[in-house]
Amino acid sequence: MAAPDVPIELHTGPIEVEKQSQFVTRPCRIQLVWVPRPQVVIHIDGFEPDESLAFNKFKVRLPGQSEMLTVVPTNWSIASGVGAEKPVVHGLIEPVELEQCARCATVTFHLVNFLDFIGSSIRDEAATCTAAGRAMVEVDGWRITLDRVVPEGHGQRRKHPEGTYLITHVGQIGRVDGADFCGEQLKQVHAALWRSLSFCRGAWTTPMLLIGHDARQQPLWYSWSTGRIDARDGAGSWFNRFSTKGFEAFAGFFKLYTAELWSEPIGLAIHWYVECNTNRDNVEGAIILQQAAFELLAWTLLVEERGVLSKDGIQKLPAADQLRLLLSTCCIPLAVPPGFDDLQSLTKEYQWPDGPAAVTEIRNALVHANPSKRRRILDRGFGVRCDAWQLGQWYLELVLLRIFDYRGHYSNRLRRNAWRGEEVEQVPWAS
Repeated sequence: MAAPDVPIELHTGPIEVEKQSQFVTRPCRIQLVWVPRPQVVIHIDGFEPDESLAFNKFKVRLPGQSEMLTVVPTNWSIASGVGAEKPVVHGLIEPVELEQCARCATVTFHLVNFLDFIGSSIRDEAATCTAAGRAMVEVDGWRITLDRVVPEGHGQRRKHPEGTYLITHVGQIGRVDGADFCGEQLKQVHAALWRSLSFCRGAWTTPMLLIGHDARQQPLWYSWSTGRIDARDGAGSWFNRFSTKGFEAFAGFFKLYTAELWSEPIGLAIHWYVECNTNRDNVEGAIILQQAAFELLAWTLLVEERGVLSKDGIQKLPAADQLRLLLSTCCIPLAVPPGFDDLQSLTKEYQWPDGPAAVTEIRNALVHANPSKRRRILDRGFGVRCDAWQLGQWYLELVLLRIFDYRGHYSNRLRRNAWRGEEVEQVPWAS
């Protein structure tokens, strides 16, 4: 992409359209557009009115490809009169079901609006410059490689304003031993990458524009779905951009995500984490969602995995005690951190013993119908709620990192006034 939000031409030329169990060839253009949201659109020329298919879905395929793409028609243009142009059908390309894709040796994917990081060296295709932009992780026989896009001819980063979309990284999925793999296996890895990379970014980003290759790196199939992607914003994240060590969390995440006990709880917790992180204009709603994640993770870790509490026992515990026990088990400090003056003031006023008490009391005041409890929080100004939200996000990302057995460095969001890089520290349980 030369610049953010520039549409990408995926295919211009003939395409085979299925009609009544036969295929007819028509000229078409397929684009990835970003505004108002990322989606793959198709324009097919030369459809006669009786070929409009009454706005039903229909199948197309690229010449030389066996995989079928499904088109959802959105409108078709008809011009009448002498010399009128032939009709044009406009539509959207439906996401390809990955489990239906043919076996392949590697899969290339593209990543939008991901974080810059300092990694091992790569160079542009013209070999005119190098950049420290590669990360690699191996887990359960899989090898995932992620490269920052280096603009040809120079190593400078492209301008990337907030609210825009830009392909920032290109990755590859493959087996360590070079063996091929099926679409069902790919689907699991893709889902894990979507959640873990969004957790790293602190906003939604999905491995997209997938290309399956054979052992000779010849393309076998294309999956042009976009998935869920957030425009670039200033959302904070735990990810340490000065190293690739943060990707080690993916190994721990993948092992749990593929386990029956943790798959659903982790998926839900990361969903709530990202939604809370990108919902800074509504911190009240984010505080409520955080509590749902805490209770789910506490139940799974303390009851189902470790057996520290019984099902009846955890249900009898107040929310603050559940969170306090969860954090203590994960070796996460409980005190309200320095610099959170508004929250510290409220904590002293109501004699709350620690951060878990403050976070849950504020959440309870927002959720419950008692107007006097609600007013004592809302009347204190936005600073108190913002402090509680930030502290809750810190708790949630550290609990997840502890569950993933990550022991490296992270970016501590509580160090608000630190110079860039000074906020990077080792996770509390590493010692």
